[in-house]
Amino acid sequence: MTRKLKVDLFTDVVCPWCLIGSVRLDKAIAALPEDVEVEVENHPFYLDPSVPAEGVDVGHMLKTKYGRDPQEMWARPQAEAKKSGVDLDLSRQPRMFRTAKAHTITRLAKSRDTQHAWPMPSPRPISSITGRSTMTKCSPTLPPGTVSTATRRCA
Repeated sequence: MTRKLKVDLFTDVVCPWCLIGSVRLDKAIAALPEDVEVEVENHPFYLDPSVPAEGVDVGHMLKTKYGRDPQEMWARPQAEAKKSGVDLDLSRQPRMFRTAKAHTITRLAKSRDTQHAWPMPSPRPISSITGRSTMTKCSPTLPPGTVSTATRRCA
């Protein structure tokens, strides 16, 4: 008899902690007994809904908001990502953009059962996505065995 488990996952595609949590969730799901069927449904969480269309300089925003060096602040999530097998360099994405279109893509992917499988993050402005264009020009390298398809390496 198959046991079912539904996970409602609230994430923003530009959030490094969301990426780390998603990878860890994938590993936990992979470790479940075969009789457990898991459905992961993604829901939007807007890390900063006030981001202007042209985006913001992340380093400047962090320095202004928290009064600390961004490299210092990025060290912890980068270290945690590495523990999870993800090579993450937050300095490679200097700008943060609105993520509404990315959340729309995630919502629409539900009907294709690919909602938890699309790549994040990308240095390309999420707000520039049109039609069927791919978001991934450069995404982090995720460890083998993760559910996500975000395994493309930077060119």
